[in-house]
Amino acid sequence: MPKAPKEPHRPWLPITKSSRSGWSNRYDADFYNKAVWRKLSRYILNSQPLCVICKVAPSEHADHIISIRNGGAPLDESNVQGVCRRCHNSKSASEKGGAGVGGENL
Repeated sequence: MPKAPKEPHRPWLPITKSSRSGWSNRYDADFYNKAVWRKLSRYILNSQPLCVICKVAPSEHADHIISIRNGGAPLDESNVQGVCRRCHNSKSASEKGGAGVGGENL
């Protein structure tokens, strides 16, 4: 019987399998502190000075459109957007099933 193909080698990603989706909190901390993420984050915030959600407040966070835990590409420029703190907190809370800032969901 043929073997299933191995996942492609991605030397920039640490190997962690502590959660059901394969991503762990340890990975989150390691990933978001890496120079490659900080460089991409800076680029996104410079190219999108206003929040892409509310279009009023200045962007403060580089946010994954499709979260890494849900299969989003960690370093794909098209999967990252500049958002303000309020919209980031609301979006993150709604992805986790909770209420956002002021009890609102986006």
